[in-house]
Amino acid sequence: MQEDALQLDLHPISGVAGNESVPGSPLLHLNLQVDPPTGWISGDGLQIQVTAPPFNEIKISNITGNIRRTSLGNYTRIVSLKGEAEVPFLGSTIGNTVTFFTAQFAINDSWTGDGGWTLGAHSVDNVPFRSESQS
Repeated sequence: MQEDALQLDLHPISGVAGNESVPGSPLLHLNLQVDPPTGWISGDGLQIQVTAPPFNEIKISNITGNIRRTSLGNYTRIVSLKGEAEVPFLGSTIGNTVTFFTAQFAINDSWTGDGGWTLGAHSVDNVPFRSESQS
């Protein structure tokens, strides 16, 4: 019997979304692995905001999603992501709860574009996205 191995051609992409020039705005840092032939994406992220701990840094795990080609003017791709984050109970030091994460970005071939994300009940919309590094 011949074994067929799943071959993925993964490319690491690090990106940041948010209004970096506006003090106090939340920023989303993403570390993704992208398989261009299939459009499959996986990775993790970190939302950072200048607030009182423990809400200043929220780790986002189990990010999965896809990337699809489009012809929307300057945007050549649509990225759709979902994942989960463990966040502390509001005003409590006794435990955490899991909340859901979603994100959508319209980008060009250089991984620059616009979009937004939702983390639990909080949404950030119409913010820039840019690649921090591309291999």
